[in-house]
Amino acid sequence: MRKIFLGVIFFWLFANAGAFQILGEGKFLNFSDVHFNPFYDTMLVSELVKAEYTEWENIFLTSEIKTLSIYGNDCNYLLFKSALKEMSSRNPNPDFIIITGDFMSHNFNEEFEQYSGIKNTDTLNMFIEKTIRFTTSMIVKYFPATVIYPTVGNDDAYCGNYMIDPGGPFLKNAGRSVGAACKC
Repeated sequence: MRKIFLGVIFFWLFANAGAFQILGEGKFLNFSDVHFNPFYDTMLVSELVKAEYTEWENIFLTSEIKTLSIYGNDCNYLLFKSALKEMSSRNPNPDFIIITGDFMSHNFNEEFEQYSGIKNTDTLNMFIEKTIRFTTSMIVKYFPATVIYPTVGNDDAYCGNYMIDPGGPFLKNAGRSVGAACKC
């Protein structure tokens, strides 16, 4: 059955290839495993918790950490911004952007509690939503006229890695968070 389905999809794409060329240049961007780490400067965490995500960039600019995160660490603000600048210089007007998940850093929930000192689940969940809104808004800042097709990854959930609840509140809230920041 799967082979038949893939065959139908391949045939449809091949038969409609001309329509895709009319719509754009055939260029897109794929974001995968961003793993944005809002905790890279632990001195800023309490400010980030209190602030709206729209204020985060200004907060990150006050950080005393002025280096990109290094291999083996999750993506800090400076690395994320640098990657977005580089992508926009190489492909300033992609036809669309696909985000294949993992907006959030590894061990997000544990680091939130460790660096914020807050054990309240509702506050954690709001911080998760702000993190997703922030990362999406940064992408939109560099690609304002581009449609974004997001998905979630194994690190994107309220209750930890590989713990997504298919009918749960995370997917509903994440959809609203991304939708509020982009043209999805």
